[in-house]
Amino acid sequence: MSELLERLLDPADGAPTQRLARLVLNDLLGRRFCDLVAPAHVAEIGIEVAAEWLRSDKAEARLLQAWQDAAHRVGEEDRTAADLAPEELRAGLEALVSQHYSIDRELMLMLIDRPPVRELFRDLLTETLTSFGRKLTEGGGGALGALGKLGGGLGRPKGGLLGRVGDVASAVGGEMERQLERRIPEFVDSGLSQIIVRFVDLVSDPSRAQEQAEIRLAILEGLWGFSGADLASEMRKLDAPATAKVIRGALSAWVSRDGAAEQVGNWIEGLLSEFGGLSLGEVLTDLDLIDSFNEHGLALAHSAALRLFATEDFAQWIADLDSPT
Repeated sequence: MSELLERLLDPADGAPTQRLARLVLNDLLGRRFCDLVAPAHVAEIGIEVAAEWLRSDKAEARLLQAWQDAAHRVGEEDRTAADLAPEELRAGLEALVSQHYSIDRELMLMLIDRPPVRELFRDLLTETLTSFGRKLTEGGGGALGALGKLGGGLGRPKGGLLGRVGDVASAVGGEMERQLERRIPEFVDSGLSQIIVRFVDLVSDPSRAQEQAEIRLAILEGLWGFSGADLASEMRKLDAPATAKVIRGALSAWVSRDGAAEQVGNWIEGLLSEFGGLSLGEVLTDLDLIDSFNEHGLALAHSAALRLFATEDFAQWIADLDSPT
């Protein structure tokens, strides 16, 4: 082993390799953020790599396998979500959803007042009102039901006053049921918009912020009770092969379209707009992270250099430098 390589492999503080790591780190800290991350170049490379991977036969299989592996790992877990989540995370989420917050009314209306949601509300209302109407005209519901029972009681001879009363009650009840079944859809259609608006008013009313917070917290507490088996069961209901195919197709179409790299580049540039003209060191100082970066960055660079210098390939490279050309 050459004397130079021996000196490079010295792990001590202040040794040549640590000083080299510090030089690399200082150079990095002095460079402008926008020079370290060139948005257009990064976007172009990212889109190209993504498109190449999505074109491969393994892409769809990888997506499917990742989903199946996740479902399997989750399904093996007997503990609930509350047991799995760190206590600090649970407390933070519960505090977050318990805030007195009401969603903007217009935003909520935009989310709710859509054809599939309206159809769901319509079906629920129709079903509820129809069931209620039938109860009114059946044996257990009100005066008509009582008269029907009286007229058709066990041991009563057919005909006579009570029999006729029972027949009339049954006829009236049947007509009422037919009228209700005909009018309920009309009523639901006429009142559906008012019901949706009223629902939106209730869930976005700032005066009900306390109730809304309690509802969100109750939902979160319900989620905490899910076990791994519960979650895995829901995950397996999805048609995983079809989902993998759809995801691959959608991503492939997006990365292959004209202007995809430019759009990603614009996104990156927008993210960097605030810090692009500053050096990395200035950005980290502004974020109060410079000390941590110096400490951990130097340690990582130093250990990475020592690992490289300890390889046979690097030793051969040093030996080639020492040998005459």
